[in-house]
Amino acid sequence: MRVLHFSSAKTWRGGEQQIAYLYEELEQLKVQQWIFCVKNSALEKYCQAKEISHFTYQKRFSVNPLVAWQLKKLCGRLSPDLVHIHDSHSHTFSYLSSLLGNKIPFVLSRRVDFPVKNNWFSHQKYNHPSIKKIISVSKNVQNILAPAIFNKEKLQVIYSGIDLSKFQPIKQNILRAVYNIPSNLKIIANVAAIAPHKDYFTFVNTAAILIQKNRLLKFLIIGADGGEKNVIQQF
Repeated sequence: MRVLHFSSAKTWRGGEQQIAYLYEELEQLKVQQWIFCVKNSALEKYCQAKEISHFTYQKRFSVNPLVAWQLKKLCGRLSPDLVHIHDSHSHTFSYLSSLLGNKIPFVLSRRVDFPVKNNWFSHQKYNHPSIKKIISVSKNVQNILAPAIFNKEKLQVIYSGIDLSKFQPIKQNILRAVYNIPSNLKIIANVAAIAPHKDYFTFVNTAAILIQKNRLLKFLIIGADGGEKNVIQQF
């Protein structure tokens, strides 16, 4: 088995961590792999640090036929059995590469919980015959995606994994020491990017209700700004 992983992310979030986990597990199974990622991205730096075979491209914008052409040429050179598409923009580039004559089959991972856009281009790229499987990170994500997919047999749920060994041994009371949180307060944290689809409003509203009830709790938000940090701070 020969797999080319394709990512368009510039930063490191949950999806990129899952690529790392998947690469490590497939490597143990002796699967030959490469990663095709954005130049100067966090994923490229990871590949460099881990000495992973990788190739890079200049993303520039989300519908770039030059990236699609690069993918086609790369597939012609490497002859992978499949391309694993890990996000929306790499999906677009892959679809365009198939229109340019790329015959390699695609497997698409879907992690976001919003519907496919209701336009011709989106429906074409999700239902193109080059897409052999669409992996959803949860049943709920699959249910949101399903109405846009003509062939429901392509849909598959595979949950994200966590390498627990990376968190051992667990050091105690780091947050209490850093943020001077008394031992009598229980800590409740939301660990996710501060982005609209993470629904931080529910978390903040819940915190407000429990604080009004004089519960001995401390609430923490742990995550990079995904475009909603200022809104949540002022909420």
